[in-house]
Amino acid sequence: MTTTGRERRWPLIVSRSVQDLFANDGLAWAAALSFFALLSFFPVVIVIIIVASYVTDPQWVGERIVNGVNEFVPAEQIDPVALVDGAQQQRERLGVIAVVLILITGRRILGTLTSAMDRMSDVDQRDDTFRRRVLTEGALVIGIVSVAGLAVATRPLLALAERVIGLTTTAQERVTLALTETLQTLLIFGTFTLVYATVPLGKRMWRAVLIASAVVTGLFLATRAAFTAVVELLWESLAILYGPLAAAAFLLTWVYWVALIVLFGASLSSHIKVMHLEGASSQEAEQRHVPRTDGPTAGATPGPTD
Repeated sequence: MTTTGRERRWPLIVSRSVQDLFANDGLAWAAALSFFALLSFFPVVIVIIIVASYVTDPQWVGERIVNGVNEFVPAEQIDPVALVDGAQQQRERLGVIAVVLILITGRRILGTLTSAMDRMSDVDQRDDTFRRRVLTEGALVIGIVSVAGLAVATRPLLALAERVIGLTTTAQERVTLALTETLQTLLIFGTFTLVYATVPLGKRMWRAVLIASAVVTGLFLATRAAFTAVVELLWESLAILYGPLAAAAFLLTWVYWVALIVLFGASLSSHIKVMHLEGASSQEAEQRHVPRTDGPTAGATPGPTD
């Protein structure tokens, strides 16, 4: 196929990726992922603060966590002082509850993510083995913890670099903004690359993974900017509508869209591999991505609630 012919296929590849995302119950998978992610988020924060209270200033750790979260999630309504004070006052009881919740919901979100990635890719998720899933989930935990640690450490490291270099206040602000945005983008891109390269079953092609990661990184940043603008305009109305649940409702909606973007990236990566690198047609790609059934339920693959 000529270069021009391949270039003309990109709109078809994107279109096929979106169609197969919906055909494979992408909306339902995204809802399941957002539900488990929201249930896991605050217990993880509480456990980190409780552990930190034994070795360092928990207030500082709480602020670092919230600052790190705010670099990726427009959630300025999270109060680090309330989190830290509550965790310190009842750390024994909260610690046990948080660990139990993490073990339950954390395991579920990793398992759901693995199943969803397989469903969006050109594989049959029923061929996935328990051993591979466990290894994949372990690698995901290590990778996500590492990325989260880097995100939390971004601001202190930049502040240290500014003091060492001795920049003026104006120059510091400009350099900090540029470096922060660059590091955030690289961390997001690296996270997506890790997920798309390791989670789905089967052989992944790095070119497809990198292209999909770049596209999804752009979508993530654009969505974050849109949500930030929306929450600034509508937060008072949301607070009236949802009351004390406003922050949770906002975070759930935000994580849902992020999950949908992540699953679109998995579908796009697989379709780039099949249609662009392997040269398959749109019909062939659909056959490899969407399970065929001879009846209402024959041959169906499990959904998020199965």
